[in-house]
Amino acid sequence: MFRYPRYYKHTIRLLILSILTFLLSCEKSEPSSSEDCAGNSDGNAICGCTDSTAVNYLSSATFDDGSCVHYIDNGDFYLNFNGPDFVDIGDMFPQGAYTKAAWVNRKYSYGSPNNIISGEKNHALWAPDMQGYNSKLSAGHNNSYNIVQDTDSLPTGVWTFVAVTYDPDVDSGTMVLYKNGIQVDSETNVPTQNSTDITYIGRYGNGYYWSGAMDEVAIWDKALSSSDISSLYNAGYGLTNASANSDDYSSLTGLQGYWRMNEGE
Repeated sequence: MFRYPRYYKHTIRLLILSILTFLLSCEKSEPSSSEDCAGNSDGNAICGCTDSTAVNYLSSATFDDGSCVHYIDNGDFYLNFNGPDFVDIGDMFPQGAYTKAAWVNRKYSYGSPNNIISGEKNHALWAPDMQGYNSKLSAGHNNSYNIVQDTDSLPTGVWTFVAVTYDPDVDSGTMVLYKNGIQVDSETNVPTQNSTDITYIGRYGNGYYWSGAMDEVAIWDKALSSSDISSLYNAGYGLTNASANSDDYSSLTGLQGYWRMNEGE
């Protein structure tokens, strides 16, 4: 029987190994089709939120990936007011008709004036724990700051939607107070407010601060309807969006200022 010399056997093994290595490398380098984020072969879709009303809207997105949220998804973004904390929003309060609204979470503080949206002078939305008010949600202007008032105290430790509207053209001036989307008081024959220079979130004049947290603060230059107020409340805390008309809310055009407090806690 013919036998290959040892070096031939070694050479054949190396040759076979080289061929296998070459074939495997060819298989790995064989081009294959890739999919973009939309599942299209060799596509170039840009995935993201395509809803312009969402807070994470991506204008360059060509495919909606279902990531849209209409508020910060962890719900932890609001502004805490402890002691002499306030926000100066300048001279922007409307003369004549107006609406003030906010989500508030009152912290118990004995004797606190609890101003929510109030002026340097002449108008206030507050829940004072002083002067016999018993932390009742109240509002007014022209040095009469309880023209409308809730019969119950504003609760502590829970988010509550509050709003007041004023229309000088209805019944010689009509003011309506709302809590959690429901009218709790109203008054007619209310004179138009005097002009004011500065409006604050969480303060009146040079003090009288709010104690607790606030979110979604808004001011309109019109009296919102009860449907508007109800729709904003029914959206729920953390989902209210006054900057886009939706459902029964259609007062975007009257929005003067909107503070969503979503830069941080």
